[in-house]
Amino acid sequence: MKKIVGILSAAAVLATSVFALDISAMIQLDGNLATIADGTFNAIELNEWDPQGSSDFVWKFDVSGDQAGATVFSYAPGDHGVVSNDQNVQEWNLWFKPIEQIKVTVGYIGYDYGVKPHFGWWAAVINREDYGFAADFDFGALKLSAGIGAAYTGLWGTRAYNTYWFDKDYVGLRKLGAFWFGGAYTIDGVGTIGGSINRGAKVNPHGFAQTQCWGGTPMAFDLYFANQPWGQTGYFADLALVMKEKNPYGGSEEDFSLELDRLTGQLYFEFHADAFTLYVVDVLELNFAENADMDTDPKIFKDGFEIKAQYALDAITPYVQIDGYGVMDDSLGVKLGLGFNVGTCAIDCGANFALGWADDFACTVTFPIEFTVNF
Repeated sequence: MKKIVGILSAAAVLATSVFALDISAMIQLDGNLATIADGTFNAIELNEWDPQGSSDFVWKFDVSGDQAGATVFSYAPGDHGVVSNDQNVQEWNLWFKPIEQIKVTVGYIGYDYGVKPHFGWWAAVINREDYGFAADFDFGALKLSAGIGAAYTGLWGTRAYNTYWFDKDYVGLRKLGAFWFGGAYTIDGVGTIGGSINRGAKVNPHGFAQTQCWGGTPMAFDLYFANQPWGQTGYFADLALVMKEKNPYGGSEEDFSLELDRLTGQLYFEFHADAFTLYVVDVLELNFAENADMDTDPKIFKDGFEIKAQYALDAITPYVQIDGYGVMDDSLGVKLGLGFNVGTCAIDCGANFALGWADDFACTVTFPIEFTVNF
């Protein structure tokens, strides 16, 4: 109870500061630019654990000014990702602008190419997150981003803790940790075209990938085009060419050499006509021939989709949503839903029908409800 009271008191102080526009915060990160000892050389270390070991925030806190700011995440796992309590800070970063066109971020970094689909935005083709250093460059129509993170883990590996971006004692490309470099150019009236090169990124839109699954990929090349003004008819296309290590369980430079794995993409379209809106997402994957004999036996070509049609009335928005990501695996999901607001609380409820016909036809019905408050 004492801790809860302290949290509420801190929240009250924070609210007062926000309304008074007098926000203050402190954040600290430990690391080493280089370590040289007994013939070893390591460069760029940034510890991603709580450097003070005493923080007990339980919310996401942002502090922003014209030239600097910070963010603290509060979901707090325990020792190295194993959840043991919910009172330690899990993620944080700070940023600053040495000049107006450059933003430098230190700590928790993630590359968001900025033009995700309006529906299904939570499942981008390329997903990058790590602890390290990032820089964003804004030159008007041209935007660039670069970042370096922790050591590359790959496959099912989780994000590495207390590791170096470069370590000469590793083999071949494994000497390097995660990194990205991306850019985008916007043409008025036409859209935005962009691309990136990524090491350690997850490439798995809507859980669709059959190989590498949720693990980091050793190299991926992304290309996208977007023309989707908010609240208007628009479209989006994103393709990623993914590489794999020849033998990720090996130990030689030859084992860690790269070869083609798959091509993964997401095609998106939204249509608006007065109160009616239609969203369509199609996800595809082309696996190359060398994957055909894998234990997972992936399909050479896989396709799936999601459709949502809604009609906004004065106070409620009924909709129909069809989940066809598993249609090639003999499954389909259908939801009849309703969205409405009670004050600042958004409520979504309805009925889900999970259909399967791999053997005998089966139908599972659930009635989910979701409450969301944004403040």
